[in-house]
Amino acid sequence: MVFELALIHLYDYKYQTENKFLKFGCPYIRFVNEFQIVPIKALMETVHIVQRFGHNNAYFVNKYIW
Repeated sequence: MVFELALIHLYDYKYQTENKFLKFGCPYIRFVNEFQIVPIKALMETVHIVQRFGHNNAYFVNKYIW
């Protein structure tokens, strides 16, 4: 039996206050040291994550690639 699964790397907002969810118009996120395994058929779309230059554990969701 073959199972087609994906290992998903989890992120959360960098700051938990509403006025800091976005930076430069993009979601501002941080890496959470958690993963999930899901069936590939459950995936809706891919997301392009870009590390913020010069900062640790700070990333943007590139919404301009969609």
